Amino acid sequence: MAPRRRRNESASNDFDEYRFHNLDAQTSYHGIFSKSRLYLERDVILSELQFTCIPHVFESRGWISLTSGFPSPPTKLIHEFYSNIHDITEDGSFSVMVRNISFEVTPDLVSTVLGIPRVMESPYPYTTGTLPCQTDMLTLFCGEHTIWPHGILKVKSTSFIPEYR
Repeated sequence: MAPRRRRNESASNDFDEYRFHNLDAQTSYHGIFSKSRLYLERDVILSELQFTCIPHVFESRGWISLTSGFPSPPTKLIHEFYSNIHDITEDGSFSVMVRNISFEVTPDLVSTVLGIPRVMESPYPYTTGTLPCQTDMLTLFCGEHTIWPHGILKVKSTSFIPEYR
């Protein structure tokens, strides 16, 4: 039996209560998420990154399990998931409804499901006080003390040392 749908007078489309927790979620889906391209995960071959800091970061944080084995996600379901996120709290927890089933998602749940430890004190995303200056970042990527060129907004990756290209 097909799910029931009810007509909402303020919407030009039928409200689909099976797929969306409210009209705003449906509007977000049709106006934003369904038009957004998914950037699909791919296997990360750490041996190809051996001359970078990336393998060390993945190993030190216990993220090796995240480097391979991703199934192809159903695009429509992913878009519905993001459009139905609501009640986001300061600790990163949120509620979401997927195909008329409600979930409470917490950082601990994500850690458990993915089989990775939580990073409790991450410097990222940076705050104003912890943000590295442009000169320090340029020095890191170019391999020697380099002053950010005045008036330049971009630096080409060809000027980076091989480790960061």
